[in-house]
Amino acid sequence: PDKPRSASEHRKSSKPIMEKRRRARINESLGQ
Repeated sequence: PDKPRSASEHRKSSKPIMEKRRRARINESLGQ
């Protein structure tokens, strides 16, 4: 809990493709 923003940014840089796919799945769930 020291820097949740930094960890989030690091994960995005680690695998931006995985995050994009995960966001797309969440978007589809919201659209349904």
